[in-house]
Amino acid sequence: MLIQCTIERVNGTSVTIGKGKSARNYHFTPDKDGMHVCEVKDKNDIARFLSIKESYCIPGAEPEPEDEDNENNNESPEGSDDDGFDEKPLDKWTDAELSAHAVTTFGINDADDKDELVEFACEMLNLDSLKKTMKAPTMIRTMIESANDQGLYQ
Repeated sequence: MLIQCTIERVNGTSVTIGKGKSARNYHFTPDKDGMHVCEVKDKNDIARFLSIKESYCIPGAEPEPEDEDNENNNESPEGSDDDGFDEKPLDKWTDAELSAHAVTTFGINDADDKDELVEFACEMLNLDSLKKTMKAPTMIRTMIESANDQGLYQ
């Protein structure tokens, strides 16, 4: 199935799902219409991509409309049924949500690669407090907190 990445990076978006010999690499690149797409055959990977509604969809699908009343407000309305990242306190995010955020928002290729996480944190966030002895989800949570503190999320 063809999947579209709605985040259009200059060199496309590379995503690795799995580890070792079972790792599957996907590279979303522009098609003739300029949409960044990739053929995904594994049904679990398709489900994983499509579960990240902020960044992946079936090509040509209309993005979900934004709540007009909340357009200029970064806080979610109370009682919101939306399952987006912003509605849940950061300390309640699952490891899978943290990994997905690192891949889709930070452009990390492998959210379990501590070397890549430390390099990104140092270069992009000027954050030198990450240690490779930390668990990857803890590292990602720290990176998100730093990005929030620096006002990098609008």
